[in-house]
Amino acid sequence: MKAPGCKHLKLQCDNLLSKFAFNCNVRRSTKAAADKATAAADKATADATRKQANDKAAAAGKAAAEKSKAQEAAAKAEKQTASQAAAEQAKAQDAAAKSKKEAATKAAKARG
Repeated sequence: MKAPGCKHLKLQCDNLLSKFAFNCNVRRSTKAAADKATAAADKATADATRKQANDKAAAAGKAAAEKSKAQEAAAKAEKQTASQAAAEQAKAQDAAAKSKKEAATKAAKARG
């Protein structure tokens, strides 16, 4: 019977173990960094969308407030116009009454 001797193991990878392990860690950290970057981009997109929606709502609210102000101003102007017309009508009636009174006074002086 012979001694078993020495069996040689076949190499599956030619790289050094330390270099191989380092490359695996690089891959893991690269994937994690890519995942973080994707998450940050998604968050930035969501924030931009939210900001755009808020700006749109603010603009709509501002437009509604301006429309309300314009309506109030129109109503106020209409009210002032109506009160001015009433004041002018009252002045005209007073002037007519005054002229009638003056005419009556002149007629009484002419008769008398």
